[in-house]
Order: sequence, then structure tokens, then C-alpha cells
Amino acid sequence: MSHEYDNEAYPPITKAFQYLHVHANFFKTLICSGAPTELRERLQYLVGTRMFENLTKDPAYMFSDYAITYLGNAQFGIIQHWFMTNCEFPPEDIARILTAFIRKSPCLV
Repeated sequence: MSHEYDNEAYPPITKAFQYLHVHANFFKTLICSGAPTELRERLQYLVGTRMFENLTKDPAYMFSDYAITYLGNAQFGIIQHWFMTNCEFPPEDIARILTAFIRKSPCLV
């Protein structure tokens, strides 16, 4: 059974992409340039940690460091690709795409 909300993006993701879009020059330089690897790795970790906290409330979640790494790299990769393609999709569309990937994530099975 499909619900109407199945195609909607999580509101925080939409807000995040809208913010990234408004400040696209800054973030594109930060994410897609020769920024230090440590900075990109830290951003990936922060994205993964935030997503992990939002998706699971179980503090004893097994393999949480792997889930955080997976989520961080996946989300950050989407963001990086979006900037590398000059934000070809509006923020709301890319948020829906990312939300669809999150809903079907193998980490959540």
C-alpha cells in the first residue's frame, strides 16, 4: 500500500538543500575543490552522525560506526555530485531523491 507521503522529502533534508543552494558557491568550493581531506572527512562524519541520530533511537545499535560511515559517505556523495553537476535539480527535487534512497537504505533493514 503506497501513501502520498512516500514521495515527499523529509522536511529537514529539503531545508538543508535549500540552504546549500543559497550558499552554493561557498559549499561547492569547500566540497568539490582541493579542500583538505580531513575537512571533507569531518563533514561526511557529521552528516552521517546527524542522519544516524535521526533514523535510529536504539542506543545499542550494532555496528553504529559502520552505519554512520555508510550514511555519511552516501549523503555526502549525493551532495557532492549535486554540486559537481551545477545543482542540476532544484533543492526540493534532490531532497526527494535523497529521501527515497534513505527510505530504502540497506542500513535500515
